[in-house]
Amino acid sequence: MLKKGLMFFVLTLITQLYTTLVLTILFNWFVARVFHVSDVSFWLMYGLVIFVNLFRDPRDQFFDSERRWKSMMTAIRACIPEHCKEFVREQLQDSDEEIWLEAGTLIFGRVLGNTVALGIGLIAHRLVSA
Repeated sequence: MLKKGLMFFVLTLITQLYTTLVLTILFNWFVARVFHVSDVSFWLMYGLVIFVNLFRDPRDQFFDSERRWKSMMTAIRACIPEHCKEFVREQLQDSDEEIWLEAGTLIFGRVLGNTVALGIGLIAHRLVSA
C-alpha cells in the first residue's frame, strides 16, 4: 500500500510538472503576446500552479465525505450477518485495488488532455506566427 501510495505521489508530481510545462509554453505563446507582458519561467509558473491549487484543494471535500463514509460503513457492518462477512471483506478488497486503476486513468486523462491542448496551441501558434 505504501509503495502504491508513493508511486501515485510521484506520478501526480510528474503530471503537475508536465501541466506546468504546458501552461508555461501556452502562456509565453499567447498571454505574453496579447497582454504585452514578459515571458514566464517554468519555476515561476510552477509557483503559480501551487498557489492556485491551494484554493481548490480536493482534500477539503475528502474529509467531509470520509466522515460520512465511515459512519455509513459502521452501520452497514453491523447489519451484515456473520456468515457473509468474509465474502463482503473480499469484495471490498477487490474494490480497493480498483481505485488504483481509476487513479491511473485520471492521471493519464490529465496528461492526454494537456498534450491535446499543447498540440492545438502549437497549431494556433503557427497560424498566428505565419
